[in-house]
Amino acid sequence: MLNVFSQIPIRVKLLVSSTLTLILISIFIFFYYPSQQRINIQSALENKVTGMAEMFALSTGIALGLDNYSALTEAMNWAKRDSSLSYILLLDNEGEEFASYNPDSLVVDVAAIMKKGNIVESGGLLHTIVPMKYLDNDYGTLFLGYSLAEMHGHISGNKMTSLYISLMILVLGIGLSLLFSNMITKPIIRLSNAANELGEGNYLVDIEVTTSDEIGILSTAFKTMANRINKTMLALRLSEKKLSDITSTLGEGVCVLDEQGQITFVNPEAEKLLGWKENELLGKKMHSKIHYENADGDAILAEDCNLLKVIKDGKDYKNSDDVFFTKNKETFPVAYISTPILQDEKVTGSVIAFHGIKERKELIETLRDSGEKFRLLSEQLAETDSMKELLLDIITHDLKNPAGVINGFSGILLEQDPTDEMLQSVNDSSNRLLKVIENATALASVAMGESIEKQNINLNQMLQDVKSEFEQMAKHAEMEIKFHSQGDIFINANPILSEVFKNYLSNSIKYAKEGKQIILEIIEGKGSTQVYIKDFGTTITKENREAIFLRQARLDNPAIKGRGLGLAIVKRIAEAHGSKVWVEPNEPTGNSFCFEIPNET
Repeated sequence: MLNVFSQIPIRVKLLVSSTLTLILISIFIFFYYPSQQRINIQSALENKVTGMAEMFALSTGIALGLDNYSALTEAMNWAKRDSSLSYILLLDNEGEEFASYNPDSLVVDVAAIMKKGNIVESGGLLHTIVPMKYLDNDYGTLFLGYSLAEMHGHISGNKMTSLYISLMILVLGIGLSLLFSNMITKPIIRLSNAANELGEGNYLVDIEVTTSDEIGILSTAFKTMANRINKTMLALRLSEKKLSDITSTLGEGVCVLDEQGQITFVNPEAEKLLGWKENELLGKKMHSKIHYENADGDAILAEDCNLLKVIKDGKDYKNSDDVFFTKNKETFPVAYISTPILQDEKVTGSVIAFHGIKERKELIETLRDSGEKFRLLSEQLAETDSMKELLLDIITHDLKNPAGVINGFSGILLEQDPTDEMLQSVNDSSNRLLKVIENATALASVAMGESIEKQNINLNQMLQDVKSEFEQMAKHAEMEIKFHSQGDIFINANPILSEVFKNYLSNSIKYAKEGKQIILEIIEGKGSTQVYIKDFGTTITKENREAIFLRQARLDNPAIKGRGLGLAIVKRIAEAHGSKVWVEPNEPTGNSFCFEIPNET
């Protein structure tokens, strides 16, 4: 949308922007003024109707209190003088009508009006309710209805007036916009035509300056620029002639570019290397003819071409490994240096000196091939350690920090609203995530053969937590997890140890669903403590019981396929704790995944 608008002529832009502004002003006048008038008229009418009703109610209360019914008749006649009065109803305290004025036999829903308030606008009428009292005696309620037709007439008239004013503003504004836009764009068009002539090489172009405003200043600056360009071009032609005399005997190719990147000179050696004659290249863009792709065949954009950047930045540029294109569109490797041409401290072009480096590149390629095998071997040897270090860095930095931020903010919010279940869930999940990251960090240390920190851990509580974590997963698989415990048992270990039991439980739920249950059992002995996780699925064959703990091991039985990698991790964690893991048959069917840790480690 903005791109389309930017291509519209200035005259149209000025007209459109002015018209839109005038339309907005007209819309504001058309809607705002009648709206304000309606508010003011209705407010005055409400005050009038309320005052009329209160006056009539007071007169009626006095008449009833003094049993002076002639006064009531006079009050009624007084109210009838207003042609906009639609009805008056007098109800006693029982809600029964005892007097009324209703010339048009209007149906008045008394109950509905009383529910809405003391003054209500409905059905083109303004209804009001006033109690009839005299000397603290309540004689009933007065209902009065007043027609809004006259008010609506005033409002309609105001709308038409606003519409006429808005249209007049719009028409007058558009006319003035056309006049002013024409005054602004005429000198701009003259300036644009002069710029086109300058671009076509007419450096003697002149432009008439008739104003002293910003456009006049721009026109004066344009004339000054055109004169300077003309002087610069004359000086450049003289410089090129001198350069031609000097470079005609050089052994390197030389090209001279003007400030637009067009070729203005080519020496004989450049003709020989490029395959072009000088007259075929003069006036052509160096970038589009000779340097439009790199050695990989990727296109080079003009704004990324280093030969053109020299003209833009005014700095030397050297390249010892690039390619140029010949007339036959064949590439040849070159080394070159490009130097800006300065005239009155301004860049007016550049000089490019280049030579072929085909023989040198062939030698470099030979050396590169011989060193490639050594590089690949070195990279392969370093890859394993660097990947392990990278994994550890990612876990400790890129995951732990944002997880900690989530946990901290959710904790703060939870303190403000402890009953928010969603916040509690986020806080619990972030706590579990931090534990997972800590475990993963420890696991990375285990994988790299490093020592891990240990602490006093309640093994019984750890198993309880793991069981709770997998109960929903087991329930979804229609399985039951039973835990046989001897009470609290404390061991010296790292919290990563929980991954052993999580892996055991996860495998049992995934691959032993038909057994319907899993039994966790912990037994504390004199020298060690054992944990057994028993399922009632398919029993692993004897020859595969050790293989499943090997890295990337795969068993033939599809029911237990995929356990190899996870159990290999289990084995590494156990070894880091001086413990051992194994699997044995369960009775009557299934497997018992076992873990044993010394009581003192």
